[in-house]
Amino acid sequence: MIWTSPTGKTYKTRPCSRIFFPNWDTTTAALPPPPPSAESVATKGLMMPRRRRTRAADRTRRILDERALNDASVAERNKPPPF
Repeated sequence: MIWTSPTGKTYKTRPCSRIFFPNWDTTTAALPPPPPSAESVATKGLMMPRRRRTRAADRTRRILDERALNDASVAERNKPPPF
């Protein structure tokens, strides 16, 4: 087995399965071609959407929405006793 690191250095090793399955063929097919470049017109539709608000503003909005949901139960809990 030949491993190639991201830096381009290659390493040769034997698969461990060879000990248990000496006649097993471990060859694989060729790798598929790399995807087209980002400038390609075909991939422009696959881009991630951009944020409309910052993460901090989004977190603040979620907290305020949750507090608004809890306001009814807090108001009920803080009512004076009926006597």
